This record gives sequence, C-alpha cells and structure tokens, in this order.
Amino acid sequence: MQVHPIGSSENSGANSGAASTIGNAKLVLAYNTSSSEKLITIEDGATGNAKASFTLAGKGRIKIQKAAADEIFAESTNIEFVPLAYSN
Repeated sequence: MQVHPIGSSENSGANSGAASTIGNAKLVLAYNTSSSEKLITIEDGATGNAKASFTLAGKGRIKIQKAAADEIFAESTNIEFVPLAYSN
C-alpha cells in the first residue's frame, strides 16, 4: 500500500499539554525513531481526557484514525506524526 503524506512530519508532544491535532488530520502515520517502545495517547478533543492509548514498538510505525479535533501525543519526542488525510 502506498502512503502519500499531505504535510510535514512533526515531533510529538511529550505530555498532554503539548498534544496536537496534527493539523486536524483524521488519518496520521506515527513512527518511532527509538529502538524502545513508546506510549501514544489520543485525547478527546482538547479536553485532556484520554480516548485511547497504546504502545508502539521500537522502530515501529502505524496508521491511526482519529477525529479531526482529537489531540495526540506520545511519552517521548522520538515519535513522529505525519498527516495522511484531513477532515472535509
């Protein structure tokens, strides 16, 4: 499957206060530049309330579908997020 980024990658915020919508993207590619697993958290909008969290393996990558207003962050800035699809 081909992946076509529609924006630049950005380092994740390392706490809830630094969470981002990744430009209101609804589909985001997350990749871990570290060799150790890292926790990723998706928040319900800007409320600070966690909707989901999971660990991403070292050097791993995953596509994440979220609501445009949902914010996302990771425990480490070793996680990069790339927007793949925006809200209409």
